[in-house]
Amino acid sequence: MRYRVRRSPPSKEKAAASIKKIMPVNFEILAISKVQDIPGLSEVVVRTGNQTIIFYLDNKAKYLVSGTIISTETNQNLTMETQKKYEQK
Repeated sequence: MRYRVRRSPPSKEKAAASIKKIMPVNFEILAISKVQDIPGLSEVVVRTGNQTIIFYLDNKAKYLVSGTIISTETNQNLTMETQKKYEQK
């Protein structure tokens, strides 16, 4: 069976419902955006208390990835860059 890639990121409501299943605490979704060069993957920025957490969801919000994405071409830590951007706000 082939997995079809949706073009748009999941809605905040759909992302929140998926994240709530694995993180049953109060949180706020600050942003959802497509991950450059990785079709079907969206970056979700979550704030709980004073902590910023970055998750990755497929566009149907069925699969959640918690971890770091690093570009092997540039050695750029994409997750850390997003985290720093939101911690400065």
